[in-house]
Amino acid sequence: MDRRRRVRPRLSRGRCEAFSLAVALLAVIALLLPGAAFGARDDRPRPKDAAHDGGRLGAFLWGLAGEESGWDWTTRNTSSGAYGRYQIMPVNWPVWAETYVGDRWADPTPRNQELVARGKITDLHAWLGSWRRVAYWWLTGDTETREARWSDLAAGYVKNVMALMKRAPDGGDPIPPAPAGDRPPAERGDWRLVVSGAVLYTGIHDGSRIGRLRDGAVVFVQDARWRTADTLWMKVSTADGRIGWASMRKTVPWDRPAKADRWPRDGKVTKPTPGPDPRKDGREKARPRPR
Repeated sequence: MDRRRRVRPRLSRGRCEAFSLAVALLAVIALLLPGAAFGARDDRPRPKDAAHDGGRLGAFLWGLAGEESGWDWTTRNTSSGAYGRYQIMPVNWPVWAETYVGDRWADPTPRNQELVARGKITDLHAWLGSWRRVAYWWLTGDTETREARWSDLAAGYVKNVMALMKRAPDGGDPIPPAPAGDRPPAERGDWRLVVSGAVLYTGIHDGSRIGRLRDGAVVFVQDARWRTADTLWMKVSTADGRIGWASMRKTVPWDRPAKADRWPRDGKVTKPTPGPDPRKDGREKARPRPR
């Protein structure tokens, strides 16, 4: 019996280097293709277009709008700031508007709201694969696939959207038409709602500050002028009688208020309200020491 020790064949130095290089390349490929290795869940977009899913995109949008706002283009959530027919969050609007309308500063007009929602919902359906998951994402921003883990609130929301979807008119509602001509996003006679604390000034370029417009205040547009190529300023009046200039970007379209006659229609710009007298009891307020 041969009791000689078996000797394992040794790899040459060149072969060892080639083997190490191959292992390194496989590791790099695994990192560059997330979800393709280790059995990870693949949430990447799927090749499925909502526009060709039985023509149900319009019906889903109709159901979503009914659940979110009651099909109201100008409703606003006072706590979150979500606005319009589809209750799009303020933090999402600039990014989505740039993606689907081509202008991050686009006004949330009915037409722009519809174009943004259609584009976003189409991409979501291609990614998530079902209308139920799209509705769930719209409410929560989550991609959870197991409906048993959805909260009662989320499950009820999805159920309502799907029920409205079945009742939708054929193809949903049409896309609102574009304004005729080169109408600016805000002009004389429009009503606007302040959404992020706009500041009121006596002028566009070198005006003094009048004060701040509170979030949720309604203003009447008396005039509108472009400050730069993409910045429109409006001369507005408020319910408390102030008149001044504010950036259109801090407002959204709004309906005529019930007591609209209280707003001044014309008049000179209100002068800034003087601040408190720095002197108290004959003594000047101490200046801060330099650091």
